[in-house]
Amino acid sequence: MAPKVKISKDMIIDCAYDILVNDGGDGLNARSIAAKLKSSTQPIYSYFDDMSSLVSEVVKKASLNFKNEFFKDLDKNDVFFSLSLSYVKLASSMPGLFKFLLFRHYNEALSPNSIFDALSEIVDPSSIFGKLSELYNMDKDASRICFVRVWKYVHGLATYTVFGEKVNSDTIETDLRNTINELVRGEMMRRSFGM
Repeated sequence: MAPKVKISKDMIIDCAYDILVNDGGDGLNARSIAAKLKSSTQPIYSYFDDMSSLVSEVVKKASLNFKNEFFKDLDKNDVFFSLSLSYVKLASSMPGLFKFLLFRHYNEALSPNSIFDALSEIVDPSSIFGKLSELYNMDKDASRICFVRVWKYVHGLATYTVFGEKVNSDTIETDLRNTINELVRGEMMRRSFGM
């Protein structure tokens, strides 16, 4: 007879995360985790007082993994567009994780201001919009304001993909780039006229 596998806290968190990514947040409960681990629920409750403490750990792992995937293909010559495209693609490819992180267990680390701050550690914030940054002589403050406002569109587009809106994969890049350019131009014109 094979020896019993000792279930570790990390195994439980990894299993819960896997359920979250594949089945969404609705499938995340002690029974489903135990079934996937081929054990009882006892190991889960020996490490966690209740499901909310386990979910809190899963949210941390999910947020970190989401952010790592999100920044993975960042093009430093086309920062905002590459980040936006990555966000929409992530939402489309991992809808359960997207819904869980951004609707059920909102994490401040994924807010527009937090994303901007994380980007600012990687690239010069005044260059986030590439050629548009140069054209409008954007400083860090202008970039932040523009980023936060335009990100609302990007988040909306990502949300549409999650909730069933068909996004044409053949035209998404062109549509996304054109809309971002229009929104940035409009925002910078608004700022220059003091509106």
